[in-house]
Amino acid sequence: MEGQLFNIDAERATLGCILFDPKALPRVRDILQTDGFFVQAHQIIYQTAIALYDAGMGTDPITMQTKLSDLKQLEQIGGAQYLFELVNITVSATNVDRYAVMVMDKYVRRKLAEVSVVISNLASDTTIETQKVLDQAEQLILQVSQGKFVDTFRPLSDVVVEIFQKIEASEGQPVPVGIPTGLTELDLIITGLQKGQLISIGARPAMGKSALAVCMAENVARQGHGVGIFTLEMLNIDLGYRIVSSAADISTRRLKEANLTEMDVDRLILAIKDVSSLPIYLSDRSSLTLSDVRASVRQLKQKVPHLGLIIVDYLQLLDGIEATKWNTASNAIGKISNGLKKLAVELQIPIIILSQLSRGVEARQDKRPICSDLRESGNIEQDCDVVAMLYRDIVYNENTPDIDVAEIGIVKNRSGPNGVARVGFNPTRTKFYNLSPSTQEQPIYEEEF
Repeated sequence: MEGQLFNIDAERATLGCILFDPKALPRVRDILQTDGFFVQAHQIIYQTAIALYDAGMGTDPITMQTKLSDLKQLEQIGGAQYLFELVNITVSATNVDRYAVMVMDKYVRRKLAEVSVVISNLASDTTIETQKVLDQAEQLILQVSQGKFVDTFRPLSDVVVEIFQKIEASEGQPVPVGIPTGLTELDLIITGLQKGQLISIGARPAMGKSALAVCMAENVARQGHGVGIFTLEMLNIDLGYRIVSSAADISTRRLKEANLTEMDVDRLILAIKDVSSLPIYLSDRSSLTLSDVRASVRQLKQKVPHLGLIIVDYLQLLDGIEATKWNTASNAIGKISNGLKKLAVELQIPIIILSQLSRGVEARQDKRPICSDLRESGNIEQDCDVVAMLYRDIVYNENTPDIDVAEIGIVKNRSGPNGVARVGFNPTRTKFYNLSPSTQEQPIYEEEF
């Protein structure tokens, strides 16, 4: 069987187990797809077995024969005698999992052979830029490894049922649709970080946008989701100091100076143990291009299947060599933000991009930023599902009563109303937190669209 891209014996053994034992199908359903079978008759038998199982019926030969006959497909699979032949070669369903893996292994190899032809054609086409060829090749290989060779269309009826189930599960519970950020007021407005979203956080310097992103990263990681952070403005070690500082409740400066009390050391040891267990991955490589980010995120997704969030700090530094291919900085930023949105949708993870604001904020009496304050705002606003603006009144007004309060203004929210979330901020520990009930107000919502 060497060199063959199919394993007929494994296919027959898998189907035999499913016909022999009603408990076999649910064991392999998540790893075995219909197209995995090389023989069309086997695809029909497997698809019919799934339909019967979902209807609460058995998958024994008699029930299968009746169903296939009703569908006028019995002769296509070789008649009733073939069903009984599959059962007769089966003495136990113990190894059904192994048989299914063998079937899918051959399927993946068939798909790799198909993809290799496409990649070869791309490589031979010298009119396509090399970087684009690499990116498309990576995407094709990733699709094979993730088994994304299924029908891309879903009936509306299935989608509606899923919506109803989500509503039913959340009834009476203020549970975010996406992954909670850990900041309650913010989650009430944006309903968590949702799959496929591109989220922008803009702020003037010294407001704490990097600290806010790290806060979200830490909270997401504590829920068991992997987090990848591209930190183009600081080294991994510096970001690590911030994370440990927040966890240990010790100022970053005192950590770097090693100016610690015995109690500090005890807290530091506990914090390091705690932080070390978090599935957070850092990249401080400079001069990153959009293609670099896409390749790195896809690799991380392979390494961390439960990847739940990507953070890019910050967007305007993601130009490097690649930005020279477009006429203006605005076009470059537009290309990058659009590429990151497509990546979020492709991998079904939220991506947060931090962004600079123009100095126009400083010229206004009210320093709270708005969408037009984003540099190259048109492209970013168009591509992002959520646009958030971070503001701390203490930066401009030393007499403010909101000394330790930050406002996260949601100025665009594709899935809901805009609004303002108030959170606490400790600048010495670069730490955001929920305000206590006594100081916390309900988030301010703008009128719904």
